[in-house]
Amino acid sequence: MPQHVVQCYQSDEFLLGAAARFLLGRDAGTSFIVIIATPAHRLALVKRLKPNSDQMPWVGGLRLMDADETLAQIMPRDTPDRARFDQVVGSLVRQFATRGSVRIYGDMAGELYRAGKRRASAALEDLWNELARSVDFDLFCAYPIDVFDPAFEERSSDSFLHNHRRLLPSSPAGSLEAALRLALEKAGLTPPERMRVPGIHDRARMPAAEAMILWLRAAYPRQAPAVLAQAERYYRNAARAE
Repeated sequence: MPQHVVQCYQSDEFLLGAAARFLLGRDAGTSFIVIIATPAHRLALVKRLKPNSDQMPWVGGLRLMDADETLAQIMPRDTPDRARFDQVVGSLVRQFATRGSVRIYGDMAGELYRAGKRRASAALEDLWNELARSVDFDLFCAYPIDVFDPAFEERSSDSFLHNHRRLLPSSPAGSLEAALRLALEKAGLTPPERMRVPGIHDRARMPAAEAMILWLRAAYPRQAPAVLAQAERYYRNAARAE
């Protein structure tokens, strides 16, 4: 089944490590890679992929595209245009898909989200999902969102969470969850074993820490800011101590 995953990030280092592993996959030798990213992310990803260049068809197998330039081509007004998206992006994906598996990294939706263009971001995700119904490819989307920020809650996050099959962890394994559980314990709150998080396409594939944050904001809106502020202090202090 095609993957359409999303990762919220603050740290480029953790994001790009996850993205490089996603792009290489298990059958890198038969993969075609498309990177539609900011200049910094393009450069960093290529550097991470180069040590594995003997595993993949670099000649014709890698396409680098600028996120802002591509958005300018597919978005003549306030929202992405279906025909232009298909001409610029869809045609390339279809071409590669006839010759092997296709993996894509994308900054476009996240950059729209960063600019406050939430509807345009959601519309772009819809176009990706529409394309996926006719072509097989795996897509990794990156959103510059701090999960401790008040904006990360189910109402504002619903669009980008609903449009992806899986939310990837935004931090190294266990560190964020440990900080959250400690803060919840201090506040006398216990998360349920199964947290219901509206807006998730595949709730079982959501990291425990991110699910916990959304559950806390929905179940205890008054206490959530203080608990999350404490959790963030635990998390940042632990990161500095490493």
